[in-house]
Amino acid sequence: MSGGGRRTQRHPAIFPDQQAELVRLAYDVWRKCSLAMVLLQVESDDYRTVAGFQATALDFAKAITQGEVDFARGTTTTPGDRMPGRPMDRDAEVERAIEACGGDARMAVRALLDLKQRFEAVRQLP
Repeated sequence: MSGGGRRTQRHPAIFPDQQAELVRLAYDVWRKCSLAMVLLQVESDDYRTVAGFQATALDFAKAITQGEVDFARGTTTTPGDRMPGRPMDRDAEVERAIEACGGDARMAVRALLDLKQRFEAVRQLP
């Protein structure tokens, strides 16, 4: 046998703590994509690109949890309340939405209403 040593043992599944961290990272990508999409025109290439990245993050989280995690399910537009094991802090979510809109509360409300309308339109697709 030539000198390279043994190959590291490979495991058939992701360890639970690693899975939780990967789901958290996928959720962070999904949430940040949601915030970015609010400010983009739906018809733009950037919107479609960000939406694709967001869908990939969601698909990844669903795949590694065998479908148990789905941050996009539900009727509310606040992604933070869908993250498994994460306590809901509505005030913090509101502050983040306003911050993402440069501190303009009216713009944040308009952006969230626009996002809600987009989610409702997607739900109606066949």
